[in-house]
Amino acid sequence: MKILYLENPKVDYGSAMLYDGLCKVLGEKNVIDYPLKDLFHGTSPWPYIIDRDNHHYATDEMILKDMQSFDVLVLASTREVNIAKLREWIANDIDLPPIVLIDQDEPTELDMLLVNEFQPICSFKREYLLDREYPHNCFPIPFSSSYPLMHQQNLVHRPIDVYACMMDTHPKRRWVDYTIRQLSHMGFNYEGNFHRPYETWYDYMDKFSQAKIGIAVRGFGCDTNRFLEVIASHCLLITDELHLIKPYPFIHKKHCVYFEDGNLGWHISHYLHSNSVNERQQIATQGFNHLLEYHTTESRASYFLDIVEEFLKGQPFEFNPRKYCFAPTNHIITEKQRSIKTIMDGAK
Repeated sequence: MKILYLENPKVDYGSAMLYDGLCKVLGEKNVIDYPLKDLFHGTSPWPYIIDRDNHHYATDEMILKDMQSFDVLVLASTREVNIAKLREWIANDIDLPPIVLIDQDEPTELDMLLVNEFQPICSFKREYLLDREYPHNCFPIPFSSSYPLMHQQNLVHRPIDVYACMMDTHPKRRWVDYTIRQLSHMGFNYEGNFHRPYETWYDYMDKFSQAKIGIAVRGFGCDTNRFLEVIASHCLLITDELHLIKPYPFIHKKHCVYFEDGNLGWHISHYLHSNSVNERQQIATQGFNHLLEYHTTESRASYFLDIVEEFLKGQPFEFNPRKYCFAPTNHIITEKQRSIKTIMDGAK
């Protein structure tokens, strides 16, 4: 499959991760970003955006000349630049390949105005929530982790008990920081801040690799890339309860630990206790292995391609949570939520 990856010049974590995975699965020559995104070709300050070859599609004339060679056009994010380019091509009656729309924005509803305008064969939503309704051909596509950045860590010698690093983008983050600081008199050491004092991304990840427990809390949106960064550091992730639907979710007390407002302190004290060392390390290891199998950029791209290929064949394809083990990331599902989406029965 050859993909025209319609991008925007700004940083977009979700689209960068999918681009990385598609390049690994299909080969760089089969994933053409346009307009050319400098961040993908040597100017990114983040190591998880890998420097890749520029395949010289520098102008509209060049891309239009080759348009029929593409099997699918992926609108990689709903930003003004790439939306304007797609509208321009449609207005000029350019014969385009089938369109796939990806909504990377944090508002939880799918952008139905764009869906109705561009009529994609299928669409994807990064933050796909349990209590929202989506079209039958819309699927979750959460963040993923870049495989080369993950390496074996020392699970025993970890001098930091609890580490959290987060911008002040949601009231819950400040509450979590305050709560842990109040509890630190119990005898554990806590490093937490809201201003990212590290010099590089590697310094930031090094802190998690020195910590027994890493904290991830929602920010502007429900999801955060820190969720995967903590797990990739072989650190026990303690994170807040969210109702996101993800393929192959991380299970409570098997791959990570989900807290509710009243039990954060209990979880921290329990997993720092000397009797819980093996349990803590086991969950951290199982979480890392689960990430390595199902949540790398490569595995996310394969999941994406599986779905797109079904639609390209023109075969009926319905949302089937059972196929990909879709489930909310948390471990508590209320009766009201069950009535909204019968997750394990693959309703829709």
